[in-house]
Amino acid sequence: MKKILTDQELYERAANALARMECPDFSDVYSDVVFHAFLKTFYGYSPKKEWFESFKEKVSALSGGKVTIKKDNHPEAGVLGPAAYLLLVSEEKTIKFIFGPYETPFEFYG
Repeated sequence: MKKILTDQELYERAANALARMECPDFSDVYSDVVFHAFLKTFYGYSPKKEWFESFKEKVSALSGGKVTIKKDNHPEAGVLGPAAYLLLVSEEKTIKFIFGPYETPFEFYG
């Protein structure tokens, strides 16, 4: 059965997963709830700066400073709409991902 979570619970779930170098999974949550929560984190085609900086700090803190989110200056993927092309970086590996205001807000690729 699908759940309804608060925006904050969804953001926490996302930060915890990224801190573990895992793609956040919201398959147990109603897709419209996920969509509306992450739509609030965007302004136009980009994440809201204040929210996104706080989110990146949270991911780093949850990982004990071992995982950081950085901008991908050479993305290989393309999304027709709002999105941020990012890198999830640890000492062991780097994962390319897209973050956007969608029903599946995080997508690992490459």
